[in-house]
Amino acid sequence: MSRAATVGSLFLSLCLCAPIGGPKGLASTQTDSTQTTKTAIQTVLDDQVTAWNKGDLKEFMAGYWNSPEETAATLRGGWLHTGDIGRIDADGYLYVVDRKKDLIIRGGFNVFPRDVEDILLEHPAVAMAGVVGRPDERLGEEIVAFVSLRPGSHATPAEITEFARGRLAAHKYPREVTILDAVPLTSVGKLDRKALRSRVTGGHR
Repeated sequence: MSRAATVGSLFLSLCLCAPIGGPKGLASTQTDSTQTTKTAIQTVLDDQVTAWNKGDLKEFMAGYWNSPEETAATLRGGWLHTGDIGRIDADGYLYVVDRKKDLIIRGGFNVFPRDVEDILLEHPAVAMAGVVGRPDERLGEEIVAFVSLRPGSHATPAEITEFARGRLAAHKYPREVTILDAVPLTSVGKLDRKALRSRVTGGHR
C-alpha cells in the first residue's frame, strides 16, 4: 500500500468517528484525554472540490518515490486526493463508500463494487468476492464477479448469479461469475482488483 493511501485511509477513518459539525466542515474526534482534535475534510462531487479548510500537505506526505506524475495527480490545489468516494448522512457522519477508480459505469448507472460484493458474501457458500468492470461495447462496462467458496461448500456460477439478482437492482447484479480456488489478494491482504481486471481484459487466462 502506498503512503498516500495509508494516510488517506487514516484521514477518512478519523472523519468517521464523529459527525461533521459547523459550516466549515470540521470532523471532531475525541482522544483519551477528552481533548477534541479537529480535522479538515473536503467533499468531492464530479471532480469539483468544495474546500472547507486546508492544511499543510507536507504533514501528510512529500510525494511518491520516483513518481512525479503520480505525485502531481494526487497532490493538487493544496489537497491530498485520496480517491475515496464518500457520503454524509443526515446526522453529519461521513461514510467511505468505495474507491473512485473502482467505480463501474454500466449503461449510464454507477455501480460500486463493494455493494455487489457485500451481497455475494451473504451467500452461504461464498467465502470471498471481488467485483470489477469488463469493457463492453454496448453498455460501457459489464459487471463481473470472482468468488471463492467455503471449504466443503458447493455452488455454481448460475446459482450465485441468481442469488445476487434477487437482491440487487437490475443494473447491479453480475452477469458473469467465476469461481476461483482463491480470490487474489495484495501483499497487505487486500483484494487485488488489478489482478482481477487483468483476467477480464485478457491479461490472464
